[in-house]
Amino acid sequence: MSAGTLIVFAKAPVEGKVKTRLIPELGSELALRAHIEMVRLTLDKARGSGLPSTLWLSEQNKVAAEWANQHSMPVRIQSGDDLGCRMLNAMSRTLSDDYDKVVLIGSDCPSLRVSDIQAACDALDKHDVALNPCEDGGYGLIGMSESHLEIFSGIAWSTSEVMSQTLAKIERIKLSVWLGRTIWDVDDVEDWKRYQKSKGKALY
Repeated sequence: MSAGTLIVFAKAPVEGKVKTRLIPELGSELALRAHIEMVRLTLDKARGSGLPSTLWLSEQNKVAAEWANQHSMPVRIQSGDDLGCRMLNAMSRTLSDDYDKVVLIGSDCPSLRVSDIQAACDALDKHDVALNPCEDGGYGLIGMSESHLEIFSGIAWSTSEVMSQTLAKIERIKLSVWLGRTIWDVDDVEDWKRYQKSKGKALY
């Protein structure tokens, strides 16, 4: 089994800049608290996966760096003009650090389980790409054993077309893909309420 690693992708916890679709109903302070709760939950799951993990932040942030330090996790800063470029850059750089496969997860998918992360990493021993689709048409996890620019180019990010467009790109360049179970993320207030109701259930 080849060596794998995990990237946790997150926005820095800055009030007014995170979970903006929650702000109209919850306010910026509660939206920030929601973001913080989900990032910390994701870091716990990263540690639980047993994979060497790195927190990739949207910008420098001392508070988030302290969380990562508590999990013995290094911090790097995202770079790129859009989400696709930022993910590609992070995964390419990680694969150049002597890892044979890399899994990237967002920080707003409380339904993602440790077992999902582990299954995706294992799947990369036999597949080029691993994905966990989201109910809203995106994905909450992507893994690769090699960097592929095409997968991240020309995607309508933050729309319901992300997953279908990504699968079309994968098929076009003739890569094999493993699909994990469908999960859900927290984008709006209804998603947040769903997460609140799910606490205490099998989120790990």
